[in-house]
Amino acid sequence: MAMALGLFITSVLGLLPGAIAAPPPEELTQLVSTVPVTYTPNIVRGGFPEDLTTQVWAYVPLNGVMYACGDFAQVKSSDGKITYERQNLFAFDPLTGVVNDFAPDVDGPVYTCIAAPDGQHLFIGGDFDSVNGLPARNIAEIDAATGALVDTFTASTNRPVTSMALLGERLMISGSFSTVSGQQQARSRQ
Repeated sequence: MAMALGLFITSVLGLLPGAIAAPPPEELTQLVSTVPVTYTPNIVRGGFPEDLTTQVWAYVPLNGVMYACGDFAQVKSSDGKITYERQNLFAFDPLTGVVNDFAPDVDGPVYTCIAAPDGQHLFIGGDFDSVNGLPARNIAEIDAATGALVDTFTASTNRPVTSMALLGERLMISGSFSTVSGQQQARSRQ
C-alpha cells in the first residue's frame, strides 16, 4: 500500500515540472525568531493556576484579522492595561495585537474554528449550547465581522465537536457525538 501511494505521489509530482526545484519564497528563507512578539493579547480567566483549562485551541486568519477560539472569559491587551470580556472567541489585528469589537457570546469552550468558503463567516465547534443567547448546539456558523449567528446554518450535535475541515465546500466534523441534527451517525473506531 505504501508503495502504491509513493508511486501516485511521484506521478502527480511528475505532472508539475519545476515545482520541486523552485526555491521557497524569499519571506520563507529565514528561520522563525526564537523571541516571540510582545504585542499579542493574552487570554485570562481567573488567573493561573486556579483555572488550568484557560487556553486557545485554534487561530484562523481571515481578511486581515486573526480569530482565536478556546476556553476563556477575558482577554487582556499585551500591555495588560485593558481587559476585554470575550467568551471563548475573539479577534485581533495580527500585526499590532489590538483586540477588535468582535465579541460573540459562546456559552462553552470552542475547540475548533475555520473560515467558511465564502470568506465572510466562521464555522465554530466545541462544547456549547448557545451563541449570543440563541440555540446552537456544539456547532455554528457566525458572521466574521459582527459575530452574529447565521440562522440558515442549523446543524447541531449531541456531544462536542473537536475538529473540522473543509473538503471543497463540504464541512467535515469530528468529535464524540453520535447524532448530527438528530440523525444517527456511524462511529469509527481506531
